[in-house]
Amino acid sequence: EPSELSPELAETFGVKATAGVIITGVLQDGPAAQAGMRPGDVIVRVDGKAITNVSELLTAVAALKPGTATPFALQRGDAMVDIQLTPGVRPKPQRAVRR
Repeated sequence: EPSELSPELAETFGVKATAGVIITGVLQDGPAAQAGMRPGDVIVRVDGKAITNVSELLTAVAALKPGTATPFALQRGDAMVDIQLTPGVRPKPQRAVRR
């Protein structure tokens, strides 16, 4: 779950970042968890592009190729952490069958 980084969230998670998107929850066994992302991580770059809000994050993630590892730069506490996240293939929406 990405959220705008606010002073309150930064304090709650004990992060030093002042810009980026904080992860408040990670889907167990999802691509983010498998890549090593944890709640409290602040995403600051995706594939080299700076991320300052949820809208930028969603735009950057939407542009990623499913199945291709992509570098994500995170701030975790005082440290910068680089991970490789491989987006999954999104299931196609099921269409309702009308009879």
